[in-house]
Amino acid sequence: PMHDARAYHGMALTYATGPRGACHLKGDYFTIDTPADGVPELGIGVGTKNQSQGKAEPVVKFQNYTEIYNSLAFCQFAPLTATRVGELMSAVTGKPWTPDALHTFGERSINIKRAISNKLGVTRKDDKLPKLVLKALRTGATAGESPDLDLMLREYYQLRDWDWETGKPSAAKLNQLGMSEVARELWP
Repeated sequence: PMHDARAYHGMALTYATGPRGACHLKGDYFTIDTPADGVPELGIGVGTKNQSQGKAEPVVKFQNYTEIYNSLAFCQFAPLTATRVGELMSAVTGKPWTPDALHTFGERSINIKRAISNKLGVTRKDDKLPKLVLKALRTGATAGESPDLDLMLREYYQLRDWDWETGKPSAAKLNQLGMSEVARELWP
């Protein structure tokens, strides 16, 4: 990972829950916790980088949104608003793409990746970071800072509607996203 989880608590959560491990390109949340505009169309404002409480909701929204970038091979740093991305998608597909539709697209993508990972043996216990990364430093810009990963994970799981014991997306969530076949496979 590129950014220290002690300096950006949202990145700690992003790294711990990333579908391919700790990768700053699977939800580059540090851009929200630095002076930025956020993604106002999706209710994501500029955050407080060293705050764990309440961090899960904007991380979930931002992960969902950036999935469209990953799926379309857009540069993560392209200065496009969600509205503009929707307009580009509409122009290419001939179908309307609103910021909310992009969010749902991303949510489906994150959940299908999670379901595949679950089928390959990934559980909640794999949503972690090395202890060294969570240990507060004594000096420097992040002195005394340590993200409360357990708190953020609990909020994250609740928002995603993932089962805390298994780490699986709930059957209800998968069905809500139109993924009933995946729900049947994951919850036989």
